[in-house]
Amino acid sequence: MKRSQWKLRCLSACCVAVLCVPAYAGSKLPAKATEAVKAAFPKAQIVGVGRERENGVMYYEVNLKEDGKRFELEVTPDGAIGEIEGVLGIDDLPADVREIVAKATEGASRIRIEKHERRGRAKNGTFVPLAQPTERYEVKYYLKGKRRRLWLDAQEVAALPEKAKAAVSKTFPKATITNVKTEYEDGAQVVEVELAEDGREMSVKMSSDGTLLSVESEVSVKDVPTTVIETVRKQAGGGRIKEAEKVEVRAVIRNGKTARLREPQLLYEVEVEKGGREAEFKVTPDGKLLAKGKWEDDEDDEDDEDEEDEDD
Repeated sequence: MKRSQWKLRCLSACCVAVLCVPAYAGSKLPAKATEAVKAAFPKAQIVGVGRERENGVMYYEVNLKEDGKRFELEVTPDGAIGEIEGVLGIDDLPADVREIVAKATEGASRIRIEKHERRGRAKNGTFVPLAQPTERYEVKYYLKGKRRRLWLDAQEVAALPEKAKAAVSKTFPKATITNVKTEYEDGAQVVEVELAEDGREMSVKMSSDGTLLSVESEVSVKDVPTTVIETVRKQAGGGRIKEAEKVEVRAVIRNGKTARLREPQLLYEVEVEKGGREAEFKVTPDGKLLAKGKWEDDEDDEDDEDEEDEDD
């Protein structure tokens, strides 16, 4: 894609600090925290310090400036670095991530790219360092009059097998990849790719050799067969149906190998909320219950990066 097609209008450097406004302007950074920041970024200049508490852990929010760019990091009083975030341009992205972002944002305006590097997280009042730091890229942009956002995990994108990537492009040529996740099922590597196409979101599971396992897409509750709804209400004993997804299974993993089905199997995954708890039910179109999930507390994810929208 030609550079002229790109209209990266990231906020000016002086606005980057707005990502997390310091709670206490002029806070003094403890000696150990200062040493940790200088060791990690020896050429950077500290331009602002604030404080916040996250899941019982005190963090100092340090705004830094280096080579004309500003970024921000979390650091505990004893010098443990949590998350580092800053604004990037398209050319600053790894090649494989840049390819996905380029396709997803073609024709978009007001594009903002943020890098989130996490080295540890706060949990139950304790800072827990990560064995392997993670790098994620958040891309916010406007396309066809709508505000959109996608998250890309650098490690997951890099691990996407070429055969699986090629299969996605062939099967869904008009769709754009918005997220990638790799896992193992019954001894075999499975790639879960989230796609967006004409405003519709899908989740596709594939084996590493490119075999399509399943296609999952959100559907309106009113479009779910009555037989499915009746089974769910009976099994749930009341409650409110929050959302539903239609799943088409084309192949399965058995003993580490991919087995294609003679005919695709269709099922619905329906999520029900009752008394502050939620459970998921898997039901065939004719009303047969395949699986009933355990009732769990309906709580927001601790890592709210994926859930909360930030204003530009």
